[in-house]
Amino acid sequence: MDYSKDEKVKEFTQAAFNSTGETAIVGNFNRFYVYNYNSKRPQWDEICCKQIENYYSVTAVAWKADSSKIGFGSLCGSVDVFDVCLKKAKYKGKFEFTYVSLSQVIVKRIDSGHKTILKSEAGHEITKINVYQDRFLVGNSHDSILLGDMETGKISEIPWRGSGNEKFDFSNPNVCMIFNAGELSIVEYGVNEIIGTCRTEHLHPNLIST
Repeated sequence: MDYSKDEKVKEFTQAAFNSTGETAIVGNFNRFYVYNYNSKRPQWDEICCKQIENYYSVTAVAWKADSSKIGFGSLCGSVDVFDVCLKKAKYKGKFEFTYVSLSQVIVKRIDSGHKTILKSEAGHEITKINVYQDRFLVGNSHDSILLGDMETGKISEIPWRGSGNEKFDFSNPNVCMIFNAGELSIVEYGVNEIIGTCRTEHLHPNLIST
């Protein structure tokens, strides 16, 4: 990024990355810049520039741990906090999905306010999320599947190239059973690998013991 010909751009003072490393905020004089990493190109792109008159130099920048908010401190001593998200969506009137980055989504239960972070550790873009039995999360990306239990907060991510016709069984509180194209896969919540697989045409929770 070359701003040498823009007289309004002064020295850059502070910078901070969000928890996934995909978004960077850089402070300047009376403004701050937002950059996002485009994995398809790949390169960093300037998303926007927020200008605040009489703000002077940005002296401190810090993200909230879940990347849903960012705080700024100015030379004059003010502290400002901004909400950060790519988009928000409601699911069946019970849950709210807040996409804080392409690979991280905060799932909030509307009635209780309980939050669960669904994050792709591999940095894959989460394209779809479903909630089963008001407890279990299934998130899809092009190269993986994410499985989570909102009560325990345990999230698993396994490499996956599915057909889109997978059947999920959540009868066992410790593992999720995935049936796809005549193959049964067993995933333990919190473990990022398939712990067992077999060929079968039958899927029943009583077949599994823990």
